[in-house]
Amino acid sequence: MNPFSFFREMQRLTLDVIGSCAFGIDTECLKDDKSEFLVKTRELFNLFETSNLALDIMTYIICKNLAILFTSSIF
Repeated sequence: MNPFSFFREMQRLTLDVIGSCAFGIDTECLKDDKSEFLVKTRELFNLFETSNLALDIMTYIICKNLAILFTSSIF
């Protein structure tokens, strides 16, 4: 008997819905645990967990938006 992971099942459902609604593709994440879309998405999130890339990107976006905010004319 395989152990059940609620998180993994919800992840597969979420990716299926996003793939269908946002991209118009059938990702088959619920049917196939080795779906390319699922595997690549997990690789991407593992990359964010193992590095400071996510923090670097968020810092860049926040600083860029703050620079735009402070240099724009309020009046």
